Amino acid sequence: YQRRVRADQSVFSLAACATELRSISLYSCRRITDEAVKAICSSCPHLEEFNLASCTNLTNISVDLISMSYPNLTFLSLSETQIDDIGLISLANQNHKLQTLILQKCPKISFAGVCSLIERSSELKELDVRYCKVIGWEDVLNSLNLRDQTISKPFLLRISFAANCSYQQKLEFNQKLTDMKGHWTYVNIDSHFDDII
Repeated sequence: YQRRVRADQSVFSLAACATELRSISLYSCRRITDEAVKAICSSCPHLEEFNLASCTNLTNISVDLISMSYPNLTFLSLSETQIDDIGLISLANQNHKLQTLILQKCPKISFAGVCSLIERSSELKELDVRYCKVIGWEDVLNSLNLRDQTISKPFLLRISFAANCSYQQKLEFNQKLTDMKGHWTYVNIDSHFDDII
């Protein structure tokens, strides 16, 4: 607990003297809490890029603060945080200029949350949900097939599949992706399969 308090206090000091920042990276500051994000949101009103990847104690409280504080945010990384579908919907409803969202290894987000985000985020150009094991590839592809009918800008989705994915599943995914690409105008997928054990 004391270590978390000290980590937050360090961020408080940073935020107090860096009020004009437009980009902040707190990558892998694993001890900071939502209180640190609150301090940044209060003191740094001009952020356009915010990297909170691997800040594993952060929750939807941080996401709500970011959503309300930064309507002009274009880049956000929340990989390995405790964000869930409610946080995704909050982002989609408030951050209309968000172009890149990185959500690698977020254990609490689901396919439904990703769909809500895709449907509501008109400016989103890149979504990275690699290593989010609860997201099924078939559902994501079907969702993107619908989205491609309504978007007019390039969109990149980064997805991955765990080592327990069978060889047959990999073949099925690659075939379906090949079939669907011919119907997409703007959607691109960067897919990655972990080594099959």
